[in-house]
Amino acid sequence: SDINLVLMDMKMPEMDGYSATRMIKEFNRRAVVIGQSAFALPGDKEKSFEAGCDGYLTKPLEKEQLFSTIRKIVNKN
Repeated sequence: SDINLVLMDMKMPEMDGYSATRMIKEFNRRAVVIGQSAFALPGDKEKSFEAGCDGYLTKPLEKEQLFSTIRKIVNKN
């Protein structure tokens, strides 16, 4: 697949980001998925990683935090 990086909103109306991440990882294990949420509750970060996210950020996103997270994940792989 041509998708390399996904910024996944964990709270979406039709399908939550956890389910969407699982589906993406089924057909493209190499895609980097970074979960993001504006209303993070305790346990949301862990739940995101359990669903297959490679990183997790809270909104509002700060540019340097986003780039730093992407660098860490890409350099790890």
